Amino acid sequence: MYKTVFILGAGASADAGVPVMRDFLDRARDFYSSGQLLRNERRYFEDVFKAIHELKGASFNSNLDLNNIEAVYSAFDMGKLLGQLGSNTHNKIESLNISIQKLIGITIDLSTTLTLNPKGKINVKGPYHSFVKNIKQKYKDQNSLVPSIITFNYDVALDYSLHCEYQSFSCCLDEKPEPGIIPLLKLHGSVNWGLGEHTNIIKSWNMRELLQSGLVGAPDNLRPEVPFIVARHLQNANKNPSLGMSGPVLVPPTWSKNEHHAKIGRIWQMAAKELSEAEAIYVIGYSLPETDMFFRFLFALATHSESSIRRFWVFDPSQSVKNRFLSLLGPGLKDEPRFHYEQCNFIKAIQYLSENI
Repeated sequence: MYKTVFILGAGASADAGVPVMRDFLDRARDFYSSGQLLRNERRYFEDVFKAIHELKGASFNSNLDLNNIEAVYSAFDMGKLLGQLGSNTHNKIESLNISIQKLIGITIDLSTTLTLNPKGKINVKGPYHSFVKNIKQKYKDQNSLVPSIITFNYDVALDYSLHCEYQSFSCCLDEKPEPGIIPLLKLHGSVNWGLGEHTNIIKSWNMRELLQSGLVGAPDNLRPEVPFIVARHLQNANKNPSLGMSGPVLVPPTWSKNEHHAKIGRIWQMAAKELSEAEAIYVIGYSLPETDMFFRFLFALATHSESSIRRFWVFDPSQSVKNRFLSLLGPGLKDEPRFHYEQCNFIKAIQYLSENI
């Protein structure tokens, strides 16, 4: 059995209900119009929509995709770094970065669904539970070789499935996990992460505490599907002081992450270590955007090691993604059988992996 790293992108969470980047703002606008937002949440959404509208009016000299949540969040983050974003004041730019984090968190909350299956078991919607079951079956007697999971996703659909089906996983915010514990490395933060009171230290509202808190609604026979509300509780931490933190903590997808290094640098270091030791890397639903220089450098530097990568397999519905990964990889990985590309969704990727690893 190879030392394995799974890399998951937005496509892996799409079946859980989380919108992909190009559809995210449309979903946010739908929620704004639907009456599902609390009063203070509406203000966050309005601030973001107004800023986007102003940027669209001033975009004559540049081509910025303001329909893409990653591009908008990146613009807000760079505006904070540069001290300018259209006609917004410094304080307004600061508040916009907070508002867009709130918008992202609430949109994920209202999009992610807990369902009651015919056997009475509560699952998160989508195939994550099948993915975790497959890992459990394949690696049940391989404590020293349990896989690592690197994800760019903010949602907790995978966290929930790991808690229910596997239980032994760690987000690695505090220390390196013990043997047999799956490292779940969330490079951009998570809707269940917050900053501790009076500190700059990230804390995780772990699944056990979250589900036992009584704050998360559960589906039943009358309501077989309910939204998985997490970020909303951290955003309104003053109403839930027992949480001891406020959030969520979401890192923008820009290449410049210096401001966030002190908070989340440990996770990036752990991801680099896992990649440096990997013999098999399976990428699912991550399209390797041209603008994602952070991952390109992370991969290049981390894999400059003595470890030999036997497999680099990519699963994505779009054929165009194949060429992006071929441009990332060096000559030692570009050819079969080391490199393999399957044009498929997450469900079919799970089936393929089940049959071939």
